[in-house]
Amino acid sequence: MSIIIKVKSLISEHTGLNAVFKLDTIFMPPGYSWKRLCLPLWKGKGYCWSLDKVCNKFFLLGEFFSFKTEEVETIKKKNIIVMVIIILVAAAIISVNFFADDYQSVLNEHGYSKADRIKHAESEQIIRVYHTEEGIVQIVAVQGYKSVIRLLVAINDEHVQNVAILSHNETPDYGGYIVEDWFLARLLLPVNQQLSLVKVAKKNSNDVVAVTGATISSKAVVTGVNLCIENYGGINQ
Repeated sequence: MSIIIKVKSLISEHTGLNAVFKLDTIFMPPGYSWKRLCLPLWKGKGYCWSLDKVCNKFFLLGEFFSFKTEEVETIKKKNIIVMVIIILVAAAIISVNFFADDYQSVLNEHGYSKADRIKHAESEQIIRVYHTEEGIVQIVAVQGYKSVIRLLVAINDEHVQNVAILSHNETPDYGGYIVEDWFLARLLLPVNQQLSLVKVAKKNSNDVVAVTGATISSKAVVTGVNLCIENYGGINQ
């Protein structure tokens, strides 16, 4: 035991490194001045572990220690208390991560950092609805030609403000054009009526010209926007 303590002292003197396994002094048996984990094993005996780093290598030091019988219960209780605290902290971290909104980073990316979720307005296809300073932002999932297309749609009382494709796996040659600004700009129309997909030329104010060769992908995007327009009307009623 005295050898290990001397080794510990030398490590501290010459390297300035402290034990990596930093625990509170409640784990220390009588007479020990450095931090480590000590557990009672049987009457009057216990074992201590300490993890040290020397020259970028980790060493696990261990040794037996002796203590008075009446100290056993105290050590056990303190160890149990710390283990309970560790479990509670871990549970809290897991809970926060589990219930965190996985689309918050998407909102931040598109400039909607201040957003309040409206869960009652969500559905199987409209997977997120938020109230923002600019209006209502919705995230919708629709079936495209080859894949599910997820898009963000921002709407206010007058028109569709913004449409962004969040994810898709459509054909890169034609279907991939649905992410282009020139196509998305065609969707920024008034919300007083549903959008209508046309293949050649725009005749009405609510017409959206499809991407040539990607009619199904274009239609899926228009369908997604229309779902959001319809849902927006229900939110404002």
